[in-house]
Amino acid sequence: MRKVYMSFLGTNNYLPCNYVYQSHKKSHIPVKNVRFVQEASVIWHCSDWGKNDRILIFATREAHDSNWVDNGHRRPDNTIIPVEGLEKRLANLNLLPGIREISIPAGKSEAEIWEIFTAVVEKLEDNDELYLDITHAFRSLPLLATVIINYAKVIKTIQVKAINYGAMEALGSLRDVQALAIEERDVPVFDLLPFDQLLDWSIAIDRFVVAGDAAAIHSLTSQKVIARKQEIRGPDDDADNIKKMAKALEIFSNTMAACRGKSISTDAQKLKESICRVTQQQLIKPMTPLLEKLEKTVNEFSGDEVLDGIAAAEWCRQHNLVQQGFTILQETAITHILIQSINADSADIDNRNLVGKAVKITLENISEENWDKEARNQKALIGQICEWLAPQKTLLDCIRNMSQSRNDLNHAGMNPNPMAGDKFKTKLQEYIKVLSSCCR
Repeated sequence: MRKVYMSFLGTNNYLPCNYVYQSHKKSHIPVKNVRFVQEASVIWHCSDWGKNDRILIFATREAHDSNWVDNGHRRPDNTIIPVEGLEKRLANLNLLPGIREISIPAGKSEAEIWEIFTAVVEKLEDNDELYLDITHAFRSLPLLATVIINYAKVIKTIQVKAINYGAMEALGSLRDVQALAIEERDVPVFDLLPFDQLLDWSIAIDRFVVAGDAAAIHSLTSQKVIARKQEIRGPDDDADNIKKMAKALEIFSNTMAACRGKSISTDAQKLKESICRVTQQQLIKPMTPLLEKLEKTVNEFSGDEVLDGIAAAEWCRQHNLVQQGFTILQETAITHILIQSINADSADIDNRNLVGKAVKITLENISEENWDKEARNQKALIGQICEWLAPQKTLLDCIRNMSQSRNDLNHAGMNPNPMAGDKFKTKLQEYIKVLSSCCR
């Protein structure tokens, strides 16, 4: 896995300063009396890198002339200010990674911004570990860097290990800094990686809220818990409970996606219990709004098999799992009929088949002499179910219409008069409303 350091070079005549890394996780020795923040961050991050790793400095033509090469600045009288450029300063570190300057345009137009985007993305390879310094990123580059990072995460599965920003402004104006002795010019370099991670959390939460996919949340939570365990090297209730909650969330999400009807109530209750244990956690603050949304969602699950089936169908509808919603809702209708008509075990496949036959007999008004052999062999039970179903016209109409929609979905519309894809979600909502009123 290759490591890549990237930074943007500016044009100012930078003052010698002492760069001090500000992070609660890492402790780096301050780099003193250097003009370039890149020199400090390369020392911190790249000193033990290998020859296959890379240090890439992006520079405009003006930045190249001013700061990449030596003696790029002049006094008011046009005489040269003798200073070493970044190229020489980095070369003097005698590091193993290859060091390259990459020419980019100034970003004065949309076309030039796209050129910068392409230049940066092209230098990243699959699975790279990225260390980024944005101290001298100008104009739109800080925003562009954020876009590039997230684009590369998706396209090239990179991992972002550091995002550094040297806050010279923390010392005051340029005149204020010039008045300070070198011993007092301590410039804090902030690690902005938590903000990148916040964006990861935002995307992960959005994936769950929109599509019910908890995989990204589970992955981020696992990373955070592992890091916490390594940090404190001891028991931590918050970390343990968050890990259990993330696992319960993943299980619940998979149960819905795979229509595991027998597990819905159990998995929902386990998720509710795990959420209660982490509502006050402070370890992963971006999780707080997710917990609030989750609490509202799982509160609909009461432990009642039928009502939980309806709640599950609604959850699927809200999370765009429309086909799963139809499947769960229709099977919930069968469960409701079994419980109300003959109070039989809803998990028994033979019992469920009885309901299917009874519904068909009732809807099509099939006389007893025309029942099939299996129905005649279960005459008493079938008759009891049919007797209960007879006055349930609203429920029967709902089941008939829902079956047609479900068949249309399951056969991918390869049937006469298929329904338009954008209609199913609305239909599902209608059927949920009807079944809910029939079951309460």
